[in-house]
Amino acid sequence: MGSGYKGNKTIVMGMLEPNGELITRVLPDRGKGSIWPLICTYVLPGSIIHTDEWGAYRSISLRGYRHLTCNHNAKQYVSERGAHVNGIEGFWNILKRGIRGTHIHVSQKHLSKYLGEFEYRWNMRHVPHLMLDRLLHSFVR
Repeated sequence: MGSGYKGNKTIVMGMLEPNGELITRVLPDRGKGSIWPLICTYVLPGSIIHTDEWGAYRSISLRGYRHLTCNHNAKQYVSERGAHVNGIEGFWNILKRGIRGTHIHVSQKHLSKYLGEFEYRWNMRHVPHLMLDRLLHSFVR
C-alpha cells in the first residue's frame, strides 16, 4: 500500500494484493481522513497490511488489521518480519515511466483515467492475450 505519484499537488494511493489485484485512487491529500475510507472500503478487517512508516498508517493495527512496516528512511526495504512494499513501488515506477515517456504530461482533471489504464494493464499482465477481448467486451453494446 502506498502513495506513489505526486503530480500537480495531487496524491495517488494504491493498494496491491499479494499476487492479486491492484487498485488506485486519486486523493486530495495523504492524511488519515483521505486514506482511511479507502482502506476500510477495500481491505477486509484482519488482513495483513504492509506499508512504509508514513504517519497516516500508524493506527492501522487499532482498526482490526495486522500492520507490518519497512523503514525506507533507514534504507530498509524488507523488514525482519518480511514487510515490504516492493510490488506497489514497481507499479509506481511503471506509471511514472509511462507518463514521462509516452504521455509527457497528465492533467489533474484526467489523472484518474490514466490511472485506470495503467491499473488495467497491471492487473492483466499475466494474461495479455485476453486484454483486448476483455476491454472490447466491457463497452456497452
